[in-house]
Amino acid sequence: MENKETIKEVAERLTENAYRDDVWEEGRLKRVGYYQGIIDGMLWMEDQMESLKDFNTWKEWKNKSKDLI
Repeated sequence: MENKETIKEVAERLTENAYRDDVWEEGRLKRVGYYQGIIDGMLWMEDQMESLKDFNTWKEWKNKSKDLI
């Protein structure tokens, strides 16, 4: 069985050491922005993939319908 990370787990892993050399407060703010950006980007990509799946389903239906006419 494949071990799949959640979106939050991926964001946490990618930001774990991000900006650790900066001043603590500045680094923390950058990590929060980076973390949220990863989550937002992954959710956007997930939505795009769903839209593409819907488009491909519509395209298949359209092609099948064309054969019936």
